[in-house]
Amino acid sequence: ESKRQQLEDQILQLQHFKSKQLREKWLLQGIPAGSAAEEEARRRQSEEDELKLK
Repeated sequence: ESKRQQLEDQILQLQHFKSKQLREKWLLQGIPAGSAAEEEARRRQSEEDELKLK
């Protein structure tokens, strides 16, 4: 029972990360390019989120 609960929690967490990443991509599509530093920070955050999903 405990293992099943842990697995369900992990699935929910992954779903949350996926939806967060999709939302951020959607939001970034509408934002004009900012400074190079801002763009790099967004890209880095997106890569970190993708790693968490894996």
